[in-house]
Amino acid sequence: MMKESIKRLKEKLDQSSTGHLPLSLRVDLMKQIGDILSVQKILCECCKKACSFIGRQNKDNVQLLSRINDYLYRKKESVEDILKETEKLRLHVENNPTEIDTFVNWAIVMLGYTVYYNTVYMLEIEDYRGEDDGDFDPESWSPDFIGSAAYSGGSPFAQGDEGDTDKRREYWNWYLDMVLSIYENPMKEVIPFHTGSNKMIYIPVPSECDNVLSDKIKRLNSALASYIHAPTDKKETDRMKIYTEDSELVRIVADVIQEYSCIPSTPSEKENYRITGIYNYDIVKFWYCVALLAQSSDACAIACLSELAHTLMEQGPGDLHVLYRILLLLPEQEHLHRLNQELASYYQKIIPGLESTKWLAKAGIPYPDIFEWSISFYFTSNGEMFFMPEHEAERKAWFILSVELFGPQTV
Repeated sequence: MMKESIKRLKEKLDQSSTGHLPLSLRVDLMKQIGDILSVQKILCECCKKACSFIGRQNKDNVQLLSRINDYLYRKKESVEDILKETEKLRLHVENNPTEIDTFVNWAIVMLGYTVYYNTVYMLEIEDYRGEDDGDFDPESWSPDFIGSAAYSGGSPFAQGDEGDTDKRREYWNWYLDMVLSIYENPMKEVIPFHTGSNKMIYIPVPSECDNVLSDKIKRLNSALASYIHAPTDKKETDRMKIYTEDSELVRIVADVIQEYSCIPSTPSEKENYRITGIYNYDIVKFWYCVALLAQSSDACAIACLSELAHTLMEQGPGDLHVLYRILLLLPEQEHLHRLNQELASYYQKIIPGLESTKWLAKAGIPYPDIFEWSISFYFTSNGEMFFMPEHEAERKAWFILSVELFGPQTV
């Protein structure tokens, strides 16, 4: 039955001059499925699909969608946490209405509320008389339609901004295949979506270890668990200095860091990074351990840092800038000078090719001397900084171009 329905919808989609699958047909399809959780998963897959075509996502966006995804497929998250993250992202959207991913963010917000209240508007839509997506305000667009707009680059109802018809048809064909997949196997994700490794760093205590070393390792683990961000200044970096006095402890930490990946390594992790733009690892403990190794002249510590630096330079993407920042904070450490020079040469080589460098050159802005920096600005079609449209025609006639430039930490 469902396969026949999907087949008929694909036939209608092939006949559509705009490549659009009308809302009325999608509502009927969702009612045929009838299960709230399955429909929520379908909308979640649409949000994940949209994220993969917007580019690098903000952390709040990805974190909420990941929570929703884990809740729908694995019941790992609580609906209270989802509501909290939904409210946070909603405020972000309301305060940043001109961001390129505003509609995708809004779709995720709507999905968050849908999950929290255990409902789906497509199954309970009121006063619906067969209207299509273009009959509603953009704030009321459904996640599946927003996904089509993100994929095709426009809306079939927007004159002059219709997007690519073939891409839109391709998206809706994917949508119909995805719906059938979830209908037949509701526990299997169509687009695997995880924000990274959940493996936490913990420095192990060797089985044959004296009480002195055991106590040091326990104090180190306790200290690592108390920090809330990676070291950003000399004072924070120096927190690790007291642990470098024990060469055995240094070697244990070096072994942990060498076996821990701070960049996507498996095919699934790389695909998740491509979709989300974020790779979550135990970033705070990892870089404090690196700060510890950087203050030790032990050969194993130097070798570990060198291997880490070359891995990040060759494979990337990753937080190479955090390593470089730690080294710059420790100019008195002579054993770091060679590695510091290698990183300086690396950045001197890649900085001229960065898009941010080219933008600054075109604008006649000198490249900043500081290592980590960002600049943001935007142009508007009427020269005004802010615009609150009273009429739809005025809103369509007003345009904004936002530009964000970053230093080499984005490499």
